[in-house]
Amino acid sequence: MPVSRQQIIIRVFRKYSHSLGPEELEYLDQVLKEHDISDEDVEMSIELLAKEYNKQDGSSVGISSAL
Repeated sequence: MPVSRQQIIIRVFRKYSHSLGPEELEYLDQVLKEHDISDEDVEMSIELLAKEYNKQDGSSVGISSAL
């Protein structure tokens, strides 16, 4: 059974000790769709987003849709 995009998003952000609510998860999934990110590139793309998020001053444990 293939892993869904949302499962990949959750897994990657958990790796960086961040949690996502349903709205944030849906937002990231929508961003991937709007930018035509292929299923093969989802993990790499989310990995880049999570790394950049960690570089922000004052990044917290929770993620808001203000990414």
